[in-house]
Amino acid sequence: MDIFECIKNRRSIRKFTDEPVADETVQKIIEAGIWTPSELNNQPWKFSVIRDKALKTSLSTLTHYTNTVLSSNVLIAVFLDNSLSYDRTKDAQAIGACMQNML
Repeated sequence: MDIFECIKNRRSIRKFTDEPVADETVQKIIEAGIWTPSELNNQPWKFSVIRDKALKTSLSTLTHYTNTVLSSNVLIAVFLDNSLSYDRTKDAQAIGACMQNML
């Protein structure tokens, strides 16, 4: 697929099926994030894969997207690792690009 076709046809999905998400799929999504360029190649991100229902319920109270969080089978949280950060603004931008790659 042409990259511009991919960008133009990307959509956010907010309704999910009960079908489980394979570990291999989660790994591929994380790999897409890992390949994101970052300033000085510091790769300031950490990932947390969340499948635990109680934890998702707890996290859902911290967002306006409660139903999206609760209806998903898996969440991937992306964190800025302050120990790897050298410029907060640039690193926050790198994390945004990382999440875009994952989407």
